[in-house]
Order: sequence, then C-alpha cells, then structure tokens
Amino acid sequence: MADAPLAAPKGFSHFAIRVTDLKRSVEFYSRVLGFDMFDDLRDDPRLPRVFGTIAGAAVELVKTNSSEHAASAEGTNRPPGLAAFAFAVEDMDATFAALKAQGLVTGDGPQEMGRAKLVWVRDPDGTMFELIELPRKAASMAELAPRFKARRAASGG
Repeated sequence: MADAPLAAPKGFSHFAIRVTDLKRSVEFYSRVLGFDMFDDLRDDPRLPRVFGTIAGAAVELVKTNSSEHAASAEGTNRPPGLAAFAFAVEDMDATFAALKAQGLVTGDGPQEMGRAKLVWVRDPDGTMFELIELPRKAASMAELAPRFKARRAASGG
C-alpha cells in the first residue's frame, strides 16, 4: 500500500447523467427527486449541461443525442444514462503530474472546462472516473451551489 495516493480526493464532487432533452430532464428530476438547479449552461456550445443538487449531492445533467451517439475522445458511444462520477482534488496540476508519471493519463496537462480543471482516469476494468479541481478550491459542486444561485438571482435568471 502506498504512503500517499497519487490523487488524494478531498470530497465527492458530483455525478453526471446524460440526457436527450435538458428541459424535460430538469423538470423530471425536479418533480421526482427535488433537483434544485444552480448553474444553467444549456447554451455552452462545447457541452450543454445543467448543474443542480439532489439530497445535498451535486448532479450534472449533460445533453446528448441518442440518435447520433457522438463518439468521445476514447471512441466510445455516449448513450443516455449515468455519465460520470467525480472526485475533487486540491491541485490538479500536481495530481496530473503524479498520474502521468505512473502512465495513468496522457497529454500535456489537465483539460480546462469553464472554471474547472479535470482529467479522466480509467480503472483496470475500463470504468472511467473524473478528477476535478473546482473553482474556489471547493470540495464538491454542491459546495458551489449557493454562489451560483446568488449570481443567477442577481442576473434575473
């Protein structure tokens, strides 16, 4: 057993669900599970998505097109359903360097997605998970929800 993990999670960040209709899914998850939206990124041309909380956990609803099954960078299909689970880390650059030294990731550095830095890691069975450095050094997306809600309220959204 290693003295320290290569990527020391400070908290569970969020999980993502791929959906074909964001409006319909927001309405469904709100009605059925109390999904409380805090960041609406439906107009993001790279990755239309909406963040909310359910029972204190952050949930990301990600737009996909089931009829087209767009291929990801790894060449796999992206059908509707559970898309990801993610752990927040303190320092993505140091985490990326440690993972790369062990041959667990490739590339020149973490991916930047809006206000976050992230990297995908594949376990020995091929299951992928995300490591993410969130803005303001948050330990989870749910921790950021009050700030996003205040910003939306102030902008009239």
